[in-house]
Amino acid sequence: MLAELDHTLEIAGAKVAKTPKAGRPKKRLTTLTAGPQLANDADIAYLRNLYMQYFESDDDDSSQPPITESHEPEIPLEDILDGDLGMEEEAKMDPATLSQSLGFKNHLPYQFNSLRHCAGATPWDSPDIFERPDSNDLTPLRLHWHQEAGVHSILRSVFAETPQTPKCTGMLIADEVGLGKTALCLSTIAALNQLLRLQEMSQPLPPVLRSRQFLNGSNQIPALSHVIVVPGTLRPQWIQEIKTVFRPRSIDIFIYDCPKVGNKAFWGPDSGYSASLQKPQDKIIVTTHSSLQNEFTSVFLSKAKKGAQPWELPDLRKNATLEGTIFGQRFLTVNIDEAHEMRNIGVKYYAAMALCQKAQVKIAMTGTPLLTAPKVI
Repeated sequence: MLAELDHTLEIAGAKVAKTPKAGRPKKRLTTLTAGPQLANDADIAYLRNLYMQYFESDDDDSSQPPITESHEPEIPLEDILDGDLGMEEEAKMDPATLSQSLGFKNHLPYQFNSLRHCAGATPWDSPDIFERPDSNDLTPLRLHWHQEAGVHSILRSVFAETPQTPKCTGMLIADEVGLGKTALCLSTIAALNQLLRLQEMSQPLPPVLRSRQFLNGSNQIPALSHVIVVPGTLRPQWIQEIKTVFRPRSIDIFIYDCPKVGNKAFWGPDSGYSASLQKPQDKIIVTTHSSLQNEFTSVFLSKAKKGAQPWELPDLRKNATLEGTIFGQRFLTVNIDEAHEMRNIGVKYYAAMALCQKAQVKIAMTGTPLLTAPKVI
């Protein structure tokens, strides 16, 4: 339409500036949230000292209440529709018992901040604010009862008593909107990292795992990274929450974007991910539903063979390889937000399943687990 108007004006004798043709924007693959926010040698040495203080200290200051109206529910949880699924044991535990069973000090894992800002500032981006702990804008960071109970339930459910004990290592977090599924997911990641730290120090595991020390048949938790898959519109919110709860540089945060041609450079030896000084479990990759779908279609066919079972993946494309893709890696946890978007068998479904097969622990999160029929779950 604009071209027609310009042509009409030129016929009338007007001088019309030529509009340059808009080229297609070049895709840029970002691998890090911010280069300067990666941990250096001094950061890691400082954090190591903090960790030692955490594990060697017997203090547990419970004088500060958690950010919730009450420690205990007004009525026993087991009286509500015969109890919440997965909370059969936790419903009988008070906050102090839960925290002690998890090995948390002050109701927090060792990698978590002790304070949060009421306006959403984080110590990663605004460290000066957190150097004034008497500020009225800072409040203690504490987990809600149901979040500690959720972490306890997940660990209790995925770890087994013996190497031969069959266990499902996938968990569905189906709390209602607003109950803090993000914080529960991040707390589980931090709890697993804490178990790895105890394992490295040859220290006993917390009570929740005293009789359950086997994950996927092994009594050694593998030191692997974590990946979080979220809708693209929610990724900034997730990164903000990661920075709110985790101590600055106690982890490195990586953004993983993948166009349809893949992102092999991310996993290469010269990438920021490979150059990170952090232990594998202290690396958190945040990617999106669309990136996961793009990479899946670059290496897998979009449909499984006729007659295939729902848990069987499509074949690889001709000459395709998983090397240099997210599906060629191994992870300690794969965490999928808004998992109901993957419920229908198709590319998204297969992409999520392919990634979950690479994880020791799988966590799916949704506020709407049952949309049409029980088969969705």
